[in-house]
Amino acid sequence: ELACRNLLEDRECDRGAAWPLMGSGNIGEGLLAAERQRGSVRQPSLAACVCGFVLDLVFFMIMVALMPVNVVLFLTACCLPIFSWIVQQLLNPRRQYLDGISAAFFNLVEESIIHGVFFSKKQVTSDVVFRHFTRTYLNDNISEFSRFKQRAVRSNVFWPYWTDTKHFNPAPHFIAVKEPVDKQELEKRLASIQLKLMNLERPLWELYHFEDYTDEDGNKCSASVLRVHHGMADGFTCLRMMMQGCRPNKPPQQTQARAERRPKIGAFQLFRFGIRALRKVALLLPDSASTYKASKHLEATESKVLTWSTLRSGSVQSLKDAGRQLGGASVNDLLIAAITGSLRKYAQTAPNKMPEAITSVMWVSSSPLKHIYSDFEEYPFKWGNGTLGSIYLKLGVGAKFADFSAVDTLDDVRQATSDIGLMVEAVVATSLLALFGWFPRCVGRGLWKALANKVSISMSNVPGPQFPLDWCGVPLRGMSFFTPPIGTVSIFVTICTFDGGVSVGVGADASLLDVEALRKITGELFEAEIRELQKPVLGPV
Repeated sequence: ELACRNLLEDRECDRGAAWPLMGSGNIGEGLLAAERQRGSVRQPSLAACVCGFVLDLVFFMIMVALMPVNVVLFLTACCLPIFSWIVQQLLNPRRQYLDGISAAFFNLVEESIIHGVFFSKKQVTSDVVFRHFTRTYLNDNISEFSRFKQRAVRSNVFWPYWTDTKHFNPAPHFIAVKEPVDKQELEKRLASIQLKLMNLERPLWELYHFEDYTDEDGNKCSASVLRVHHGMADGFTCLRMMMQGCRPNKPPQQTQARAERRPKIGAFQLFRFGIRALRKVALLLPDSASTYKASKHLEATESKVLTWSTLRSGSVQSLKDAGRQLGGASVNDLLIAAITGSLRKYAQTAPNKMPEAITSVMWVSSSPLKHIYSDFEEYPFKWGNGTLGSIYLKLGVGAKFADFSAVDTLDDVRQATSDIGLMVEAVVATSLLALFGWFPRCVGRGLWKALANKVSISMSNVPGPQFPLDWCGVPLRGMSFFTPPIGTVSIFVTICTFDGGVSVGVGADASLLDVEALRKITGELFEAEIRELQKPVLGPV
């Protein structure tokens, strides 16, 4: 209950400085918009609550009664991680063990690596970038960043943990690329880099720097790519870590916190939402193979493609203005609706049969946005995936939705994300993910392959700083990020905002889509959806 209540804390920070993570923005903003329209969150009647509770309880009892053998096997299997944990705590109580979600990524999904891409305003040499990175993140005086000198140790039975690397040498982690590359070549390089797994004998990070990069507009600049294994940190933690190497590292102006605006939810409702979320996630059926979901499991070193596009027909501010004209829609609502519309329009031209709707997992954060800019003394820094949450939404991309306009899609997205129960689902879903990390690796790998990979698309959003800054001596023009497709989760969509601009990236299984298809989705089709959504503000474009 405490974890769920923490998710309901007010996360809204300086709107002029940044907008929240997808979860806190997409869900929270939708709920707050609904609250503004209704005056308050409508509480269901006592009779409705009692009936719902009885139905949930009956469902749970039937599920247990019909699967006694599975339940017994599950409870028996649960003893394995508990026994492993007790033994390790007795033998090595001072070790820094990975949290459950981090252990799941580290043990079961080796290729789950976050790739942050930073574009500069001018050409910067590798020596400058590597020197600044060393000074900030490999500084012995900053204990919070000691993780950059630690490696993760894993076994088939016991819990993974962090240990100091003997005779740490930073040289292998810094890779300088001096030959000239353009955007298409950089996309190929990044797709190739994604196939490279981390060396477990070293800390789980790498920094590439492309000194001579020519962007899509013909500007000569540089590009840096920071690779961090997901077992090391989630997106919120990575962004907070990044800000420590930035100048300035705080918004230029901090507004006073608003009055409490969180939706009210009682303990009884909390329990109901928890049961409903558990039922939804545990009984989630896998999507069928389609244009956006492969039938064959994608191995870590099999071919992948990626691309990114910078939004040219709008900005964060213009999207906010359009959202207000469209009944209080958030920036997240508009971006998710535009992505859904572009995926649907491309699917209409694809030869493969598409279901009416596909399932997407949307990664969210349970931590307030303002903590990204907080000093370590004010809010202690913690590595891992402790702030990570996830929700599951259906995206209408089939023939049933062929005649939907961009505004219709937005209404559909808002209806799905205005459910207050999604706040609880975010906790329940990642708690189940952590269960995979609790199992010994020899057991967890089999369970993961059998039970995971049900969705077609993974979606994430990083709200970068909405002010100009330098990172590691690089004056930034833009930023993006990627995580590779995994298993049969064949499409990874990433949205990033920085200094008023919006970047959309897509990575995909190369057996399904080529890079030209991704460019069409993130470029032409996405821009068309955004222009249609902005018509109430900008008029016909």
